[in-house]
Formats: sequence, structure tokens, C-alpha cells
Amino acid sequence: DESKATGTSNDHIIFHSNAIMGSLDNPVPIHFGAMNNVAELQTNMSVYPNPVDRNAPFTLAIPEEETVAEVLVVNTLGEVTTHTMGQLSHFTMLGIPVSGVYMVKVTCKSGNVYISRVVVK
Repeated sequence: DESKATGTSNDHIIFHSNAIMGSLDNPVPIHFGAMNNVAELQTNMSVYPNPVDRNAPFTLAIPEEETVAEVLVVNTLGEVTTHTMGQLSHFTMLGIPVSGVYMVKVTCKSGNVYISRVVVK
């Protein structure tokens, strides 16, 4: 839906070739500005099990009253690995075949957005 803006970061990170910012235990947060047409940005979504084995399904825990409209899974390079749209009746994701750290973003019909990360081992 083109009417929804994903927001832009107010943080500035200077690019250095092959640089590593933060670590798994201490990630560098990137804060985003106002998001159009989004009721509220939530960060309290749980992913379990986490970490998860490759190709093993995992569950997204958001409030039961929410109806999921979109799920986006992005790897650390910013590449979308999974993009599911439509009214989803369950919150179990299919397994991810490649090890790494992934960002999971769930947008609900209410406009609430839930974000978390999942570690795939």
C-alpha cells in the first residue's frame, strides 16, 4: 500500500567499507521519525523460540485482538527474505534456511506496527 510511509531515520551513520556496527549482544539502534498512517510503533513483540534452528518454524507473539495485515522479514543486508500480505489468521512463520540475524516487522489492520529480531542458527 503506497499510502503508508515506512519512515526515515533521524540517525546518521558514516559509511566505512566492510565496517561492523555494534554486535549481536549490543546492536546499534536506528531510530525512525514519524510514520504516516501508523497508530503506534510497538517494540514488545516476542519471537519464540529465539534463537531458532534453520528451517524451523517460529511464532510471533502479538496481542490476540490484533489482525495481521503484513509480515516483513529482512536480513542484515536489508534484503527482504519474506513478505506476506493479507489477513493472516496465525502468527507462525515458516523457517528461514540461512543462518543470521533477521528483523521481523508485523503491520496490523489497526495500524500498529510490531518489530523484533530473530536469530537463526
